Amino acid sequence: MKTTVLSLVMLLACAWSARGQVHLVVRPEHDAVLQHERTRLFVTVRNDSGLSILMDTRNPRNTVHFEVLVTKNRGTRLKPRSSRPLVNRLFLEPDESEELMIDLTDGFDLSAMGHYQIRASLTFEGRTYTSARVVIDVVNGMEVAKVRRVVAGYADLTREYSLRYWRRDMIEQLFLRVDEPSTETNYGVFGLGPLLRVATPQVTVDSDGTIVVIHQSGPDRYTRSTLRSERNSVLFVDQTFHRRDGRVIGEQAPFLFPGAPDDAN
Repeated sequence: MKTTVLSLVMLLACAWSARGQVHLVVRPEHDAVLQHERTRLFVTVRNDSGLSILMDTRNPRNTVHFEVLVTKNRGTRLKPRSSRPLVNRLFLEPDESEELMIDLTDGFDLSAMGHYQIRASLTFEGRTYTSARVVIDVVNGMEVAKVRRVVAGYADLTREYSLRYWRRDMIEQLFLRVDEPSTETNYGVFGLGPLLRVATPQVTVDSDGTIVVIHQSGPDRYTRSTLRSERNSVLFVDQTFHRRDGRVIGEQAPFLFPGAPDDAN
């Protein structure tokens, strides 16, 4: 009888302990990202405290604090880029949960390749609750093509346009990375979609800064991506999908994509 009563008390104590907590779960959008690629983290906050969580960083009386903690290669903790909060407001009633989307690229310098360990924490009612760690690998990617071109209208500036691939979600994906070596500036990493490594991907940049990337994305499908290189930015313009004879899917066109096999041969 005493054993039964003791077991019941312990179960109630455990239930009360779990009930009086805030739970955080972190999930990276991708376990591995290319160097300079935008990196997003999703944080689920569940309020099992029995109290309302009211966080508003613009209120001088705010006592609830949310934080993301990043360390590199099990070493030094990274400092945030600024003191600006990653999340300004969070309102959760008891038993409610919310998923927050954090842009880690805005918050931290993740440009160096390596392993980054990431946690999230919430300080509430004098207690700090911390999530388990997750790891994000920043990688170089496998380069398949590269060209250098002068920036339109600026003969003293040259940009490097590099096509790289990486396996993600069991599928090889193609990316375009744009760098300006003389100023050590990166102008973005653009995901261009699935890659089938049969025909070699090609990138061209014309004199007015129009970037065109053509790559094979399926057995009978080619992806044509158009971007624009301007003085202070590189912008994604559009993307179309074609058959190997150049037809936009559903239309007709009379040319073959570079590297596409010719049925006539």
